[in-house]
Amino acid sequence: MRGPAPAVAVALLAAASIAMQPACSFPSPPRPVVFAEADVYSGRANPGWTVSGRDSVTLRRMVAALQPGGAAPTPPGLGYRGILVHDAGQLLPRCYELRVYRGAVDAQCESGARTLADPGRQVERFLAETGLKRVDASAYDLVQQDFAAAP
Repeated sequence: MRGPAPAVAVALLAAASIAMQPACSFPSPPRPVVFAEADVYSGRANPGWTVSGRDSVTLRRMVAALQPGGAAPTPPGLGYRGILVHDAGQLLPRCYELRVYRGAVDAQCESGARTLADPGRQVERFLAETGLKRVDASAYDLVQQDFAAAP
C-alpha cells in the first residue's frame, strides 16, 4: 500500500500551497534609490551611502514638499560643504544632483540650476541622521557642529 499514498500527499501539499497564494497580486511601486555623499574632506574620499527603502520614500516626500527659495549659500573651500545627492531624478524629475546645505537644496537639472528652501535644514538633518551617522562618525560630528553654528 505504499504506491498511491505518497502521490496523494504530494498532490495535497501542492493544492494547499496554491490555495495559500493570493488570487491576484500587484507589484509594489518602485522605491527610489539614490546615493548620498557628505562633501566634507579634501584629499581623500568623502563618505557616501545609499538611501533606499523607507528612507528613500521619506526623502522623496520631503523634497517634493520643498518650495522655491532664494540663492543657495556658497559653501566654504574647506570643511563641511553640504550633502550631495547623486542620481536625483528619482526625487526631482530631470535633475541629476542636489547639494543640500544650510537651509537650501541646490538642484542641478537639465533645464539649469534651481534652488529650493529647506526650512530648519530638515532634509539635510534627515540625510545626516539616516546615513552619515552610520558610515563615518567623525564626518557626522563635523556636520553636527555646522548644525549648531548655523541652525
